[in-house]
Amino acid sequence: MMPLSNMPTTEPMQFPQQQDNKKIIAEQVRLLYGQGYSIQVLGLLTSLIAVYLFWGVVEHAVLTTWCGGLWISYLIRMYMGYRFRNQEIELDVALVWGYGYVVGAFVTGVIWGGLALQFDPSWPVSNQIMLFVLYTGITAGAFNTHSYFFPAFPAFYIPPVATLMVMMALQSATGFQLLSLLILIYALLMFLSSRIFHRESTAGITAKLHNGALAEMLADSNQELEQRVADRTEELLIANQEKSDLLIKVRHEMSGILNSMDDGVIVIDAEGVIQKVNPKLLEMVDTTAEAVHLQLLDQRVVIDEQENTEQDFSAWMQWLIDDEIEQLFHSNQKIDRWCQEVTFPMLVVDEQGTIQGITPSIVEVTGWRQNELMEQTLEQLIPERYRSAHTQMVKHFIEAPQSRPMSVGKTLPLLHKSGEETEVVIGLSPIAYQEHNYTLVILYDPQVIGGDYIYTAPLSGMLRRRNAYVEGKLLCSHGEKMPVQISGALLHDDNRNKIEGAVIVLHDLTNRLHQERQAQYASFQAGAADTGALVLHNLGNSLTGLGGVVSEINDQISLVEQLSVAIETMNLRVEQGELNSDHVHQALEKISVVMKGVVTGDDDAGMRPLFEQLRAETSRMGNVIKSFSGISKEEGKRNHFNLHEALNDAVNLAGLTASQLDIETSVECNHPIEIFQYRNQLIQVLLHLLHNSIDAILARRCQISSYPGQIKVSAIQSDADNRIEIQVEDNGCGVDPTLQSQLFALGYSTKGKAGQGLHYMANYMTKEAGEFSFESAGANQGATVQIRLPIEYSS
Repeated sequence: MMPLSNMPTTEPMQFPQQQDNKKIIAEQVRLLYGQGYSIQVLGLLTSLIAVYLFWGVVEHAVLTTWCGGLWISYLIRMYMGYRFRNQEIELDVALVWGYGYVVGAFVTGVIWGGLALQFDPSWPVSNQIMLFVLYTGITAGAFNTHSYFFPAFPAFYIPPVATLMVMMALQSATGFQLLSLLILIYALLMFLSSRIFHRESTAGITAKLHNGALAEMLADSNQELEQRVADRTEELLIANQEKSDLLIKVRHEMSGILNSMDDGVIVIDAEGVIQKVNPKLLEMVDTTAEAVHLQLLDQRVVIDEQENTEQDFSAWMQWLIDDEIEQLFHSNQKIDRWCQEVTFPMLVVDEQGTIQGITPSIVEVTGWRQNELMEQTLEQLIPERYRSAHTQMVKHFIEAPQSRPMSVGKTLPLLHKSGEETEVVIGLSPIAYQEHNYTLVILYDPQVIGGDYIYTAPLSGMLRRRNAYVEGKLLCSHGEKMPVQISGALLHDDNRNKIEGAVIVLHDLTNRLHQERQAQYASFQAGAADTGALVLHNLGNSLTGLGGVVSEINDQISLVEQLSVAIETMNLRVEQGELNSDHVHQALEKISVVMKGVVTGDDDAGMRPLFEQLRAETSRMGNVIKSFSGISKEEGKRNHFNLHEALNDAVNLAGLTASQLDIETSVECNHPIEIFQYRNQLIQVLLHLLHNSIDAILARRCQISSYPGQIKVSAIQSDADNRIEIQVEDNGCGVDPTLQSQLFALGYSTKGKAGQGLHYMANYMTKEAGEFSFESAGANQGATVQIRLPIEYSS
């Protein structure tokens, strides 16, 4: 038997359009023939009166012939009406009968028009007036009867009226011609009136048909409903008994399932009080069922504040907002009254940007009382320097409203009533309510989110959000904290209108976390080994360069030693009188020139340029060592770091600052960009990309030895999806488009190497929920690699 929920509901009867039109036409034709009999009898009597009135002005033979023709047409039509009324007329032939009536009416109208042909202006005035009265009478008499089926009325009245109008127009007297114009106006008015009458009568007939069909359908539905209710009542009685039996069986089976599960299970009520646990949970916490029964869930399960506070708060707030909106639509309250029942700080703004509702707790955030903000704009809460830009933002939002969940860490300045500026977290939720568009503006103090919230919001409350999943700690009996994955489902009443509790499933993460740490350490060791080899390579290049500089400095020192010996010899010869002052002067000039060459030199061969090279190389070695020391320690978790500094460290470690590479390198990035990622792994990805760019430029120099290499590293922040875009662009040898699809495969390389760099990057981007792309116009056209990462990773 069909359940009540699946029974058809009573809706307005829907007629197929074609069938509906046929029924309407059939009803119009029925009315036409039904009322036509009386008007036809009246027409016969009127023809006799006409003969009497015009016997003295029209030839008797003509008048008698005219009257006979009229009687014949009326009698034929009366016979057709008799046949129509005494047989069942099908819908498909009703239209034929209707047009048959139209033909008969037209013939009768033409015969009536024949009387007007006998008009003569010499007639007595009384006869002329009677002719108009006669025509007006037959037209008015046929109006109501013939207008049901619209073509019938024009077919009857147009021939006599048109004949009379033409006869008047043919007369030479102006009065008759004006009379002809009046007849034309009368004819048009009658036509319009008949049209209106037909439209209204058609609407009435349609409503009558629909009402009849609806009444019939309701009667059938009532009878069917009564039968179904009786059948359903019997089924429900049987179902209730089966339900009772099933519940007993389910309780037994559920106990078996709970006892056999490998994860801990806690059943709580709506207040977060533990009602039941399974044996695995007791084993995990090393206690008895009596010890945990009726404890608050928060006394046994806590959330890791550092990892989960932000995402839990956002999800919790979104659930609160959705729940309050649902209650608003259910209660159909006015906005301002509804706001008095909302517990969190919120403003309701209309389409004009005017505040229409304020919750009581808003005073804690803004310092403004409710009556001070009502009917005001949001600009009152915005610092002066931001108001102009904020006005445009509000305008654009109102034109294209879009929900914006609360995001911890993204704050906006707010002007407190005291004049102080504070930072608040904001969420926006557009709603359409009672034919108006509103925006719910939720404001929260970040300190409340980061501090009080995690301690005051019970975990049972956090699980109210859809698809709950968090990580936390299970407090064991001896003080240990076991890492667990927490998932759950809400328990509702039978009508799903009320939350009665929740089932919490706790999965032990001890082994998984241990494996993750091992994997992270292995990845770190591999990356550290690659980076260490790279640092040694860069330091080796620098030391090789320093060796050349030291060798040149040694040559200059040897030259100075030779000059010293020459000066001592010259002093000895001066003392012995072998050299005069002119000889000494000439020797000193030569020594001055030589010493100048030793100090400054030509082609950077002097002592000063050599010492500058020595300082630059030692400074670069220091930068490489500093960059390496920043990533040489293992980090077990993500942290916040400055992206600009990380990009510079990658450039230093790649050896791009080495003079022997002669590659122009630029780093473009806004200094304030802070991201929350694994810093070491990101730098390793950048090193792979920079090495590829260096190799591409060196390959290009194999073709053109003096080729000017360029590498550009840039980063921007995308506010639209809260991501960063890092781009490494070079003007090297590029990659053939036909080979680009293979670049990220393990072991593939265009340089005959191991082919792990881009594959490592692809794996890293997948793990971090990132995106990447490679672009190259072709061989010798350079290449660009772009990676996109979330600023703050959320698991």
